[in-house]
Amino acid sequence: MTPRGGYNWAPVDLLVLSALLKERHDLAVLDAVAEGISFEAALVRAAAFRPRGIVSLVGSVTLEDDLGWLQSLKQKTSAPVLILGNISLDPDHKVLHDHPWIDGLIQDGAGPELADYFDGDPAGTREYQGLVFRRNGQIRKSPSPARQSTATLAYPPPRHDLFPLHRYRVPWMGAGKTTSMLASYGCVFSCGYCVHRRESIAPRLRPIDDVLRELDSLRDLGVKNIYFRDPIFAGTRENALALTSAMGKRNYPFSWAGSLRIETSSGELLGAMRAAGCRWVAVGIESANADVLEKYRKPLPLEQIKSFIRQCHAAGLLAAGYFILGLPGEDVRSVRETIDFAVASELDFATFTVPVPDYGTTFRKEAENTETGNGGEPFDRGNPRRGLRTTISEEEYRGLFKEAYRRMYFRPSYVFRMACRLRGVGEWRGAFAHAGRLFWDVWRGGGEVRKR
Repeated sequence: MTPRGGYNWAPVDLLVLSALLKERHDLAVLDAVAEGISFEAALVRAAAFRPRGIVSLVGSVTLEDDLGWLQSLKQKTSAPVLILGNISLDPDHKVLHDHPWIDGLIQDGAGPELADYFDGDPAGTREYQGLVFRRNGQIRKSPSPARQSTATLAYPPPRHDLFPLHRYRVPWMGAGKTTSMLASYGCVFSCGYCVHRRESIAPRLRPIDDVLRELDSLRDLGVKNIYFRDPIFAGTRENALALTSAMGKRNYPFSWAGSLRIETSSGELLGAMRAAGCRWVAVGIESANADVLEKYRKPLPLEQIKSFIRQCHAAGLLAAGYFILGLPGEDVRSVRETIDFAVASELDFATFTVPVPDYGTTFRKEAENTETGNGGEPFDRGNPRRGLRTTISEEEYRGLFKEAYRRMYFRPSYVFRMACRLRGVGEWRGAFAHAGRLFWDVWRGGGEVRKR
């Protein structure tokens, strides 16, 4: 994706894998994006690790470049290559068929048997939960975990120390070491546009003691900011209340953020999160058009959304909202209604994207069965040129994106309100960096954004 604003968070998929692999394998981490390393320099550095196995997070937008780099690394090292990312959820495993040098796709990054894969399988009989892999020239798919909301997922603290924590940034948080973590895995809901839907990724809760041990390790590392990457923080409201109560008792020094689902939130939970150090919460609002949204998820009354935002502010939390501009069935008028709502909603932070057919979503099936492609370019939810084609023209899309970000962020009332809510030098520095990046990407770029 090509994000807007100056943020870049730690790859939680690789962090979870580091927890599963660390007991039996020596690990090395390379985050070339965060460290700003060139293709060639990253290749030299990765080859110098002399790996016995390679696990890489790839992006659908940069897939061609990512795979070219990985193929070069495999040629240098002969190590088996496993990839993960939403492309791994493709039920046809097309990337494996098209690239015989790729050894496997990680469909469930929390599969407890993934560490076994790199130990080898002399008998050729092993299955590895959550992994699609090659064996004797054949593609094998191992079973996935049961999709039950009561299932648990236990793993020890990941190797956060291997990642460039000083390079990560999250909006509206201060300076210092920043990382990502999970208090739960997957989502119990089935929104048609979301890759985390329960049909794609089995939802599981982490034991609270595991989460606390990881938080203890982050405190010892001197981490200042944490972004919980759960689709819904801690999975359920009951689990979130239990976790935040335990966090509050330990008086952690972190500033942290997480995502919620408005239907499962409450004033009690928001207050408990703030008491445990939470700085802001994010929710998926997607669209102000209930008729269009009905197709992909249960729409919420706009007044309920506004009430949630007021509850956040009453609890001392900043509120962030995610919007999708131009869902199939929308036109310029309905998109402007969504922009109008975002601007008037009192949200502190908003991200606007275009609809894209991620693997593992019903959106993907819809795009494959209709003429809604984008001319063969990679889909990119952060770029108005690279979303699903609808009745909205590319020129109109560019104008709408520019309008959305200009009206949301570059108005005196918003600047004044945020000036009253920001605290500390670090948050001010982050806000200025974010504003500067948005100005360059959206205002001067006319709706285009730069890749990262």
